[in-house]
Amino acid sequence: MALMGNIDYARMLHLPCFLSCKQFGIGKLINLPWFINIDCISGNPSNTYSVDYIVIAGGGGGGGTSPDFVAGGAGGGAGGVLTGTANLDYGTTYYVVVGAGGAGTNDYNSAGTNGESSYFIDVSYLATGGGGGASAGDSVPVPGSGGSGGGSGASGANPLPPGLGIAGQGNNGGQGANFSPFQSGGGGGYLQAGECGNDTINCPSGSGNGGLGFFESYTAQYYAGGGGAGATILGQNAGSGFNGGGNGGEDGMNGFNGSTNTGGGGGGSGSSDAYFGGNGGSGTVILIVPTAKYSGTTTGTVIVTTSGSNTILQWTSSGTYIA
Repeated sequence: MALMGNIDYARMLHLPCFLSCKQFGIGKLINLPWFINIDCISGNPSNTYSVDYIVIAGGGGGGGTSPDFVAGGAGGGAGGVLTGTANLDYGTTYYVVVGAGGAGTNDYNSAGTNGESSYFIDVSYLATGGGGGASAGDSVPVPGSGGSGGGSGASGANPLPPGLGIAGQGNNGGQGANFSPFQSGGGGGYLQAGECGNDTINCPSGSGNGGLGFFESYTAQYYAGGGGAGATILGQNAGSGFNGGGNGGEDGMNGFNGSTNTGGGGGGSGSSDAYFGGNGGSGTVILIVPTAKYSGTTTGTVIVTTSGSNTILQWTSSGTYIA
């Protein structure tokens, strides 16, 4: 008869990583009855185990209205996304940092604030915050670059190029228009660049929508979509934000915030007055841990669920995990 076959006694007894239970007779060391068979996790002497991680940074804030109140602001870029596998040492404390979303602006001379970066373990596992969307107008403020780039603001002069995304973490923002109806660009998303403003031959999908994010099956949530551009007083509707990104503000409205803990970009401001762009959504960090290895020791605000043989940990604020 074999009892407690999946308990890792090497870990419980704090043995050095080069010792295995089967080699050194752990049953005898702890005086277990003869009929209990100790199986030290397939006899593996390793003092580490592997986890999968998904790190999502905060989204960028949306841009503000042009000084003549004609054009709405550009959408903020989504927070960068970093995924992979890490080996953790038993008993070691690992840091989890969740970045805040950037603030939207109503200052036509500036762009929304970039989102804050998130990381797991250290900055070697860092996702970069999303770029802020530029405000509209001839002062042509510089859109933010980041995990995904912010959209550029519409301008009767020559709008600047959109903010740049980081390869593997996100995409560029959308280009703002320099002719009527003067719509700004959408923020970039994890899977798609932001759309440019105005629907033209050179920009056939131009409606100022934010770029698409992605669906994560363990948490059943969408993440890292770009913010939509704001509406214009000349009849162009606001762009949509997708997958956590905020919608652009319609005429006479502020932009909408990116969703909390999605890394979505903030929507650009609407037109007709000095409206604000929406704030970017905060980021999150997700770990997929084999349940047999899960220590149960965390700090910060953590949502804990299970899926098959894994335990899913989602941090909605900064904290730690003790392996």
